[in-house]
Amino acid sequence: MSTIINKIESNLSVGSDNNKNLRPLVTISFDDGYASDYNVVFPIFKELGLRGTFYALPVPNGATDEHMAEMAQAGQEIATHGGAHIPYNIQPDVATIYNDMLAGKKRIEKATNKEVLTMAYPFGGGDSGTGTGTIENALITQNVAGGLFEAARGTR
Repeated sequence: MSTIINKIESNLSVGSDNNKNLRPLVTISFDDGYASDYNVVFPIFKELGLRGTFYALPVPNGATDEHMAEMAQAGQEIATHGGAHIPYNIQPDVATIYNDMLAGKKRIEKATNKEVLTMAYPFGGGDSGTGTGTIENALITQNVAGGLFEAARGTR
């Protein structure tokens, strides 16, 4: 992690007169809500003063609601990766997509007591390798997400 930060800092003249208010900005995100997000990544981020986005969903042996609440309180963004990790791009049913997105959003909001503003589509918004995803289904997913979140994206 520190290698990434060193490379960024060496390529920016942070603090110079031309950009004295700038600082390196990198978006670091994690999908699925594994316990390692809390046990491994979060301590490193705290030590280095970094923030990231953790796209959580309920997984066995995953980060607990208490973990997510602590991370959110410390300034990490806890967002949703859906409720059941279904590949939206092959799911043409609007109600199924909406209910899954909403379930994930509500779970995280309840755990963190913060509004969930973003989501990362399961499988990157793709078709989970089946080759059956369509542009029409991708547009359905985008439209549904647009009604629930400020931003939504695939992460592949």
